[in-house]
Amino acid sequence: MRRILPLLLIACQAEDPEDTSAATSATGTTPSATTSPSGTTSSTGTSSTGTSATTPAGTQIARVSASALTELAEEAVAAAPAWLRDDLAVSLAELQTVTQDDLASLILDLDEPWLIDEVAFPIAHMDPTVLEDGSFYPEILIENAQLIYERDADLAYVELVESGEAGVDDDWTTTTRYQIEDTEGNRTERTIDPEIYYWYLVHPRMEDESPYYIDGWESCDSSQCPSTPEDGSTWREFLWEGALDECPDDRECPVLADYLTSDVEVLWKQRAYDDSDNGAIGAIIQWEKASISFGAGDERPVQPNRIYAVGCGNCGEWADMATAAARTALIPGHNVGARANDHTWNEFWDDGWQQWEPVNTYVLHWTYYADENGDYYRTNDLRDNDCDGIADDGTDTSDSDGDGWSVAEGDCDDTSADISPAAEEEDGNKIDDDCDGTADSGFGISDSDGDGYTMSDGDCNDADASVHPGADDPQRSSNICFGITDSRPDTLIGTSRTPDYANPSYLQFTVIDQNERPVDGAVVTVIGNWSVYGYPDKPNWASEGATDSNGQVTITVGEGNPYGFLVSSPAGYDPEQGYYYGDIVTDSEAYVTYEIVSQVDGAMTPQPSITEVAPPEGEPLQITATLTLSGGRVAVDGAYAGVARMATEDVHLDLFVVDVDNHALLEAGGDVSAIGARPDFAGSEEGVLVEATADRDWMVVVANTDYAATTVLGELSVEVDGVIVTEAVRLGPGEHLALGVTPE
Repeated sequence: MRRILPLLLIACQAEDPEDTSAATSATGTTPSATTSPSGTTSSTGTSSTGTSATTPAGTQIARVSASALTELAEEAVAAAPAWLRDDLAVSLAELQTVTQDDLASLILDLDEPWLIDEVAFPIAHMDPTVLEDGSFYPEILIENAQLIYERDADLAYVELVESGEAGVDDDWTTTTRYQIEDTEGNRTERTIDPEIYYWYLVHPRMEDESPYYIDGWESCDSSQCPSTPEDGSTWREFLWEGALDECPDDRECPVLADYLTSDVEVLWKQRAYDDSDNGAIGAIIQWEKASISFGAGDERPVQPNRIYAVGCGNCGEWADMATAAARTALIPGHNVGARANDHTWNEFWDDGWQQWEPVNTYVLHWTYYADENGDYYRTNDLRDNDCDGIADDGTDTSDSDGDGWSVAEGDCDDTSADISPAAEEEDGNKIDDDCDGTADSGFGISDSDGDGYTMSDGDCNDADASVHPGADDPQRSSNICFGITDSRPDTLIGTSRTPDYANPSYLQFTVIDQNERPVDGAVVTVIGNWSVYGYPDKPNWASEGATDSNGQVTITVGEGNPYGFLVSSPAGYDPEQGYYYGDIVTDSEAYVTYEIVSQVDGAMTPQPSITEVAPPEGEPLQITATLTLSGGRVAVDGAYAGVARMATEDVHLDLFVVDVDNHALLEAGGDVSAIGARPDFAGSEEGVLVEATADRDWMVVVANTDYAATTVLGELSVEVDGVIVTEAVRLGPGEHLALGVTPE
């Protein structure tokens, strides 16, 4: 008979082996035992007292937990839907115990369990400094969720859709379904992906503002102007109808409730440049134009309530208001911008992001305007819109669709490899396959796409109303886009929206330290210039991205520009702090990827080396360890204040078995000797069998030794004599987890 005892769970960084304070809780109390759905016994809390279970064969299993989560936090994680638990646990683990308990109680004490996902999601995806900010009131998250459900009852074009039931099912999601109308009056229903719902409708933060209660009518000395629940309100409540409270006598206070009445039956009618009869999108444009004017005043607030009260603003204020109004109206929305060109606007979601900009009544304005002459950027259309046989007037020399023909060589649709001068015309598909300027050999005489041109009239694509001899090919402007950025509510910046506004180029960065180790979580800032204002030599922030667990990131920028860059990371800078490299790329070419290696001026924290040795001789003891990894979260501290977490799947840990003496060395930061060592273990359903001996205690260890900013997630199971103990893995950089095996 053998015992797995005490089965230590230790999540810690290297520390002084003489210091035992980490093994006891602040209060000296012991955690209570809980039984998981699988029937295994576990303990929770921050103390070092274990619980035990005995199998029919007499094998005793015990575990001592030194978890980063409080008992209440563990319960809150378990109460959340399964898809959210890892992110919630990672977020809570970074907070002080008092804050953990406050936020956990918020989830556990909800009288409306169907709100758990809407309350837990922002906690799981919020900068920890915000969650511990004295101006942040946790109850705002409950009110934020409740208002979503209240608006569901008020709005005719949208309804909430539940999949699964909170408190009954282990996993469930919520999302929204919309009524959409096309330009011919036909209506369809559209249900969006839950990920879009949670990130861009539920989350109470948009970009650079914090989720505070705001008294819109009260000025302050900062751009944020935080208030209290008694004096302030959320923008969901204020913009809907709360602005009428205390509205000054000398102004009108339009509210969304008066614009989004039951007569507004559809999200939008897919009409470009239209706010007069364009569903909820058109109504919001009308409301914002009635609420604020264009032009910045002396105060430049970032909070929507205060922007409304000030009553004016430039593109940044207008964008913030439009996104807040969209989410108030249960429409997913976010801000996007051409930062190096000093402009920002909005997008809403309908089967993909759709451009809109209320200040100009722009809807679907993909050709982004910028220069003083009114020239447009060239779009990524790459089609022959005017049916002259070449796309985009033949200005593009790249072969975007890989068919061997560029636009300049006569490819009339460089987005499809089936269309080129070498292709055979396929009669009946209403498309000019061979780029001779006519579709289906010119035999078609009907008005299939309704643009007024038949194929015999020269319509080279009678399935697309935007393509006909009377259309114009988009022109390349003298003012090219440096890249389009979008901001996720947790402050993570992306550049995936660039191809919808400009021909893209790709800057692929690999960041390494002085020892040539890949650096994860490094922020790469791309530098453009202010040529839009006549300062071609003045550098300006254009976009940014963060390296994944392999130290790589690809940033999508616009074509035809010079670019420089700088890197900041947990391991150092490149070049030195405060400087940047200029014109690494001198004239970016469309659809070309530029590979750039950056070596920062420091090194990642050295980790103990693990040397594999043969097990000692003696009575054999078989230990089977199974490590299954589900991915990781890379911490990113970018341009906007706050830490975001970027999901990554390509992660690994070190898996090995040591005796207690070597485990003590590991905790002290020393090099260790191990048996059954598996460095860079990527996780497998197959068990790793270790032939140990029964003459000493052993530790099965998984350690996060290769990352500077990545928390690795998964599950570790240890089996001895048919008895299995399983523990969740949530390891930040430099941390390890150990399950101890003590033979009888």
